[in-house]
Amino acid sequence: MTQVTNPYGGGADRPSLGQLSIVWVIGGMVLGVTVTLFWLWLVYLMAYFLFLAHDGDMTSVESGLILVSALLPFLAAVAVLCFRRTRRVSAGLVMGMAMGSLVLAGLALLPGLG
Repeated sequence: MTQVTNPYGGGADRPSLGQLSIVWVIGGMVLGVTVTLFWLWLVYLMAYFLFLAHDGDMTSVESGLILVSALLPFLAAVAVLCFRRTRRVSAGLVMGMAMGSLVLAGLALLPGLG
């Protein structure tokens, strides 16, 4: 007769406390906020200078370049979620990037910054 373990905990295959560390998620969140604020600021500067260089008449290729540049870190963070070893950090990274995006959206509403 074979022994069946409970997949919901309480058995020998229960994860140890070392695997449940929240430090990696918090570190990913801090990194995500930092990356988002810095990266989207650079994308904004790129769009601004392209707009000035063409007197407000940008081509669709340049507009697409700006869009891809803005979305690239978000897509990379979601892609890293697929790997088991980096899942906790990338989950924090995605959460931090969402928070950074909200901060930048809020800053755009302030007079003189938007």
